[in-house]
Amino acid sequence: MKFPFRALFCQYSLLLQNQNPLACLFIDHKDQGGYNFMMKWSLTMELGSDDEGRRLDRVLRKALKELPLSAIHRALRKGDIRVDGKKKTPEYRCRQGEHIESRILGSPDSSDHSLRQRETPSQTGAATKLKIIHENDSLLFVNKPQGQLVHGSANSLEQAVRSYLEGKLPPSLSFVPGPLHRLDRNSSGLLCFSKSLEGAIAFSSALRNGQVGKTYLALLEGRLEGRHHWEDKLLRIPGMRSRVLNVEASEGSTTKARTASLDIIAMSYSKELSLALIQLHSGRTHQIRVQSAYHGFPLAGDVKYGAGRKNFPYFLHAFRLSFNKAFCPDLPRNLEAPLPEVFLEIIEKTFSLASKEVYSIVRKSNFPGG
Repeated sequence: MKFPFRALFCQYSLLLQNQNPLACLFIDHKDQGGYNFMMKWSLTMELGSDDEGRRLDRVLRKALKELPLSAIHRALRKGDIRVDGKKKTPEYRCRQGEHIESRILGSPDSSDHSLRQRETPSQTGAATKLKIIHENDSLLFVNKPQGQLVHGSANSLEQAVRSYLEGKLPPSLSFVPGPLHRLDRNSSGLLCFSKSLEGAIAFSSALRNGQVGKTYLALLEGRLEGRHHWEDKLLRIPGMRSRVLNVEASEGSTTKARTASLDIIAMSYSKELSLALIQLHSGRTHQIRVQSAYHGFPLAGDVKYGAGRKNFPYFLHAFRLSFNKAFCPDLPRNLEAPLPEVFLEIIEKTFSLASKEVYSIVRKSNFPGG
């Protein structure tokens, strides 16, 4: 492969500045103003506790996502990938503390043999200052700001969390910190991130088994009074991203319909708006937004689900996570995330409730069974 020397030097410098796992560059003879060269990639990775007992090819598949499985198997057969200097089969069970070294020789544009560096948080520009609510060895709970994506962009909350955890976690090829449940872009509040594979598995299992309670605060359109239990069938209309409720269709499509259940308490109301406390019993996509709209009380400003336009985005705040002792003894029984200041200002203006009153009412409100 040929490159003008200036372009070659600039590319090499850029790779070094980005801390690419490039070991060395071999330049052959000059030919018509260009240089033939081959790159020797050298990447050393340490196996951690999360990798213990896992198949080598599966660990490599997570660590080297750019390489197809066939290329990984071929590299293992040829000895281009070794464990502590020894050739291993794809079925080999990894052990904590071992080192994987990968040396693959090829031109830099070879799709089968290029080990491109995985993007690190420091390179993405994620500069969000985390609002940490609680942290232990396995889990991290943060207060997500309204308007920020959880993942999918360089400035996402996930990238900010990875930047915060960079250098603080033991080595692992099988595990990457990530969110363990969902919050929409315009929703705010408590969100749990994993710090270990063990923590991720335990929290996900607790969610499925009903050992984690989720309480939200929402600003609704219309006048909601009293307490209600809403249980509906949730369906997706083909070709549309949004979810809708369709009782008649659900009766004939029981395999596709999914039960969505929640309890809701009216905290305060005015002529046009209501402040409501919501406890989720299921975790369907856009569940609160869909069910509220279906029952005639869409989130104020949530135009996508039928609300009128406001001069602010909708307010849906994940206020509290409650935990069963059996799930994690060292977690507090309840974790709470303070409301955004702009939400508190609108509440005070609309319902004449100061922030202390809001928190007091929320904590005194009891849902059935808790």
